[in-house]
Amino acid sequence: MFETINERVDFLVRNCANGNNLEFSRMVGTNEGNIRNYRSKTVPKQDFLEKCVKILRVSSDWILTGAGEPFIDSKELSTSTTHCEELPRFASASEAMQSQIGGSKLIPYYDVDFMGGFAEVENDQTINPDDWVVSPGFERATLWCRCSGRSMEPLINSGDLIALRQCRASDIQYGNVYAVVLDTIRTVKVLRRSATPDQTLLFVPVNREEFDEQEFPLSRILQIYEVIGCTHYIGQ
Repeated sequence: MFETINERVDFLVRNCANGNNLEFSRMVGTNEGNIRNYRSKTVPKQDFLEKCVKILRVSSDWILTGAGEPFIDSKELSTSTTHCEELPRFASASEAMQSQIGGSKLIPYYDVDFMGGFAEVENDQTINPDDWVVSPGFERATLWCRCSGRSMEPLINSGDLIALRQCRASDIQYGNVYAVVLDTIRTVKVLRRSATPDQTLLFVPVNREEFDEQEFPLSRILQIYEVIGCTHYIGQ
Protein backbone atom coordinates (compact mmCIF):
# COMPACT_ATOMS: atom_id res chain seq x y z
CA MET A 1 0.00 0.00 0.00
CA PHE A 2 2.84 2.37 0.91
CA GLU A 3 5.85 1.66 -1.27
CA THR A 4 8.38 3.97 0.41
CA ILE A 5 9.30 4.57 4.02
CA ASN A 6 8.49 8.24 3.51
CA GLU A 7 4.92 7.32 2.56
CA ARG A 8 4.69 5.22 5.70
CA VAL A 9 5.91 8.11 7.87
CA ASP A 10 3.36 10.36 6.17
CA PHE A 11 0.66 7.81 7.03
CA LEU A 12 1.69 7.88 10.70
CA VAL A 13 1.64 11.67 10.85
CA ARG A 14 -1.79 11.84 9.22
CA ASN A 15 -3.27 9.13 11.45
CA CYS A 16 -1.58 9.90 14.76
CA ALA A 17 -1.43 13.71 14.61
CA ASN A 18 -4.01 14.67 11.99
CA GLY A 19 -1.18 15.62 9.62
CA ASN A 20 0.36 18.11 12.06
CA ASN A 21 4.16 17.88 11.88
CA LEU A 22 4.71 19.79 15.12
CA GLU A 23 2.29 17.67 17.13
CA PHE A 24 3.81 14.46 15.78
CA SER A 25 7.34 15.68 16.50
CA ARG A 26 6.36 16.24 20.13
CA MET A 27 4.84 12.75 20.33
CA VAL A 28 8.07 11.03 19.29
CA GLY A 29 10.59 13.51 20.71
CA THR A 30 12.18 15.07 17.63
CA ASN A 31 11.91 18.39 15.80
CA GLU A 32 9.32 19.49 13.28
CA GLY A 33 11.88 19.87 10.50
CA ASN A 34 12.82 16.21 10.74
CA ILE A 35 9.20 15.15 10.39
CA ARG A 36 8.76 17.39 7.37
CA ASN A 37 11.83 15.85 5.73
CA TYR A 38 10.93 12.27 6.66
CA ARG A 39 7.53 12.71 4.99
CA SER A 40 9.20 13.71 1.70
CA LYS A 41 12.56 12.28 0.58
CA THR A 42 14.92 12.04 3.56
CA VAL A 43 15.54 8.54 4.91
CA PRO A 44 14.52 8.54 8.60
CA LYS A 45 17.24 7.99 11.18
CA GLN A 46 17.34 4.80 13.20
CA ASP A 47 16.56 6.51 16.52
CA PHE A 48 13.41 8.05 15.02
CA LEU A 49 12.20 4.66 13.80
CA GLU A 50 12.91 3.13 17.20
CA LYS A 51 10.82 5.85 18.87
CA CYS A 52 7.91 5.15 16.50
CA VAL A 53 8.07 1.48 17.41
CA LYS A 54 8.39 2.09 21.16
CA ILE A 55 6.12 5.09 21.68
CA LEU A 56 3.46 4.58 19.00
CA ARG A 57 3.69 0.77 18.97
CA VAL A 58 4.34 0.75 15.24
CA SER A 59 5.30 -2.60 13.73
CA SER A 60 9.02 -2.62 12.95
CA ASP A 61 8.39 -4.84 9.93
CA TRP A 62 5.78 -2.45 8.58
CA ILE A 63 7.78 0.75 9.04
CA LEU A 64 10.88 -0.79 7.43
CA THR A 65 9.33 -2.84 4.63
CA GLY A 66 5.61 -2.12 4.49
CA ALA A 67 4.77 -5.74 5.37
CA GLY A 68 1.86 -6.53 7.68
CA GLU A 69 -0.24 -4.11 9.72
CA PRO A 70 1.00 -0.65 10.84
CA PHE A 71 0.37 -1.10 14.56
CA ILE A 72 1.36 -4.14 16.57
CA ASP A 73 -1.57 -4.19 19.00
CA SER A 74 -4.70 -3.59 16.97
CA LYS A 75 -6.38 -6.80 18.05
CA GLU A 76 -9.33 -8.59 19.47
CA LEU A 77 -8.60 -10.44 22.69
CA SER A 78 -8.70 -13.93 21.24
CA THR A 79 -6.38 -16.53 19.79
CA SER A 80 -6.64 -14.93 16.35
CA THR A 81 -5.81 -11.35 15.44
CA THR A 82 -8.57 -9.20 14.01
CA HIS A 83 -7.42 -6.65 11.46
CA CYS A 84 -9.73 -3.64 11.30
CA GLU A 85 -10.11 -1.43 8.26
CA GLU A 86 -9.73 1.58 10.54
CA LEU A 87 -8.21 1.89 14.01
CA PRO A 88 -10.26 3.46 16.81
CA ARG A 89 -10.03 7.23 17.01
CA PHE A 90 -11.82 10.05 18.78
CA ALA A 91 -14.77 11.40 16.83
CA SER A 92 -14.83 14.87 15.35
CA ALA A 93 -17.25 17.46 16.78
CA SER A 94 -19.69 16.89 13.92
CA GLU A 95 -19.55 13.11 14.35
CA ALA A 96 -20.16 13.43 18.08
CA MET A 97 -23.14 15.70 17.47
CA GLN A 98 -24.59 13.20 14.99
CA SER A 99 -24.16 10.44 17.56
CA GLN A 100 -26.00 12.40 20.22
CA ILE A 101 -28.96 12.91 17.89
CA GLY A 102 -28.90 9.28 16.75
CA GLY A 103 -27.24 9.85 13.40
CA SER A 104 -24.23 7.55 13.77
CA LYS A 105 -22.89 4.65 15.83
CA LEU A 106 -20.17 5.93 18.14
CA ILE A 107 -18.96 4.43 21.42
CA PRO A 108 -18.56 6.69 24.49
CA TYR A 109 -15.06 7.11 25.95
CA TYR A 110 -14.72 7.69 29.69
CA ASP A 111 -11.50 9.10 31.07
CA VAL A 112 -11.33 6.45 33.81
CA ASP A 113 -8.46 4.01 34.19
CA PHE A 114 -9.12 0.38 34.91
CA MET A 115 -6.11 -0.69 36.91
CA GLY A 116 -4.13 -3.59 35.46
CA GLY A 117 -2.94 -4.45 38.97
CA PHE A 118 -4.61 -4.62 42.36
CA ALA A 119 -3.91 -1.07 43.53
CA GLU A 120 -6.75 0.47 45.50
CA VAL A 121 -8.34 3.47 43.79
CA GLU A 122 -11.45 5.56 44.17
CA ASN A 123 -14.34 4.01 42.30
CA ASP A 124 -16.20 7.16 41.23
CA GLN A 125 -17.52 6.48 37.72
CA THR A 126 -17.93 9.18 35.12
CA ILE A 127 -21.55 9.84 34.25
CA ASN A 128 -21.08 11.80 31.03
CA PRO A 129 -18.58 10.60 28.41
CA ASP A 130 -15.43 12.65 27.92
CA ASP A 131 -15.44 11.90 24.21
CA TRP A 132 -16.79 9.58 21.54
CA VAL A 133 -14.79 6.90 19.75
CA VAL A 134 -15.13 5.77 16.16
CA SER A 135 -14.39 2.07 16.58
CA PRO A 136 -15.05 -0.12 13.53
CA GLY A 137 -14.90 -3.77 14.47
CA PHE A 138 -15.86 -3.07 18.08
CA GLU A 139 -19.51 -2.08 17.67
CA ARG A 140 -20.52 -4.48 20.46
CA ALA A 141 -18.67 -2.35 23.01
CA THR A 142 -20.60 -0.42 25.64
CA LEU A 143 -17.72 1.96 26.30
CA TRP A 144 -13.99 2.57 25.92
CA CYS A 145 -11.51 3.52 28.64
CA ARG A 146 -7.81 3.05 29.39
CA CYS A 147 -5.98 0.28 31.18
CA SER A 148 -3.02 1.06 33.41
CA GLY A 149 -0.59 -1.29 35.07
CA ARG A 150 1.58 -4.15 33.81
CA SER A 151 -0.13 -7.27 35.12
CA MET A 152 -1.82 -8.07 31.78
CA GLU A 153 1.28 -7.65 29.59
CA PRO A 154 1.86 -8.59 26.85
CA LEU A 155 -1.84 -9.12 26.08
CA ILE A 156 -2.81 -5.64 27.29
CA ASN A 157 -0.16 -2.98 27.87
CA SER A 158 -0.35 -0.01 30.21
CA GLY A 159 -2.01 2.88 28.39
CA ASP A 160 -3.93 0.71 25.91
CA LEU A 161 -7.55 1.54 25.23
CA ILE A 162 -9.88 -1.30 26.11
CA ALA A 163 -13.31 -1.90 24.63
CA LEU A 164 -15.78 -3.05 27.29
CA ARG A 165 -19.23 -4.59 27.14
CA GLN A 166 -21.20 -4.59 30.37
CA CYS A 167 -22.41 -7.99 31.50
CA ARG A 168 -23.48 -9.92 34.59
CA ALA A 169 -21.55 -12.30 36.81
CA SER A 170 -23.72 -15.10 35.46
CA ASP A 171 -22.38 -14.32 31.94
CA ILE A 172 -18.75 -15.01 32.89
CA GLN A 173 -16.92 -17.47 30.68
CA TYR A 174 -13.95 -18.80 32.66
CA GLY A 175 -10.63 -18.06 31.02
CA ASN A 176 -11.75 -14.81 29.36
CA VAL A 177 -10.64 -11.28 30.24
CA TYR A 178 -12.92 -9.01 32.26
CA ALA A 179 -12.77 -5.53 33.77
CA VAL A 180 -14.28 -5.68 37.24
CA VAL A 181 -15.29 -2.91 39.62
CA LEU A 182 -15.05 -4.18 43.19
CA ASP A 183 -15.97 -2.23 46.31
CA THR A 184 -12.42 -0.88 46.77
CA ILE A 185 -10.57 -1.56 43.51
CA ARG A 186 -10.91 -1.73 39.76
CA THR A 187 -8.95 -4.39 37.94
CA VAL A 188 -8.59 -6.14 34.58
CA LYS A 189 -7.88 -9.85 34.85
CA VAL A 190 -8.52 -13.28 33.43
CA LEU A 191 -11.33 -14.75 35.54
CA ARG A 192 -11.13 -18.42 36.48
CA ARG A 193 -13.15 -20.83 38.60
CA SER A 194 -12.23 -20.97 42.28
CA ALA A 195 -12.64 -23.85 44.71
CA THR A 196 -15.95 -22.24 45.78
CA PRO A 197 -17.39 -20.88 42.48
CA ASP A 198 -20.71 -19.91 44.06
CA GLN A 199 -18.88 -17.58 46.46
CA THR A 200 -15.58 -16.42 44.94
CA LEU A 201 -13.68 -15.88 41.67
CA LEU A 202 -9.99 -16.20 40.86
CA PHE A 203 -8.47 -13.05 39.33
CA VAL A 204 -5.46 -14.18 37.29
CA PRO A 205 -2.83 -11.89 35.70
CA VAL A 206 -1.15 -12.67 32.37
CA ASN A 207 2.20 -11.41 33.70
CA ARG A 208 2.68 -14.22 36.22
CA GLU A 209 6.36 -13.43 36.76
CA GLU A 210 5.59 -10.16 38.56
CA PHE A 211 2.00 -10.55 39.72
CA ASP A 212 0.08 -13.17 41.69
CA GLU A 213 -3.49 -14.34 41.29
CA GLN A 214 -5.98 -13.33 43.95
CA GLU A 215 -9.40 -14.52 45.03
CA PHE A 216 -12.31 -12.16 45.68
CA PRO A 217 -15.87 -12.78 46.90
CA LEU A 218 -18.65 -12.38 44.34
CA SER A 219 -20.40 -10.15 46.88
CA ARG A 220 -17.72 -7.47 46.37
CA ILE A 221 -18.41 -7.09 42.65
CA LEU A 222 -20.24 -3.85 41.82
CA GLN A 223 -19.93 -3.92 38.02
CA ILE A 224 -18.41 -6.29 35.49
CA TYR A 225 -17.47 -5.80 31.85
CA GLU A 226 -16.30 -8.24 29.21
CA VAL A 227 -13.09 -6.95 27.59
CA ILE A 228 -13.86 -7.53 23.92
CA GLY A 229 -10.74 -5.90 22.51
CA CYS A 230 -7.92 -3.45 22.99
CA THR A 231 -5.84 -1.21 20.83
CA HIS A 232 -3.28 1.54 20.96
CA TYR A 233 -5.18 4.83 20.60
CA ILE A 234 -4.88 6.72 17.32
CA GLY A 235 -5.87 10.40 17.34
CA GLN A 236 -8.12 12.23 14.91
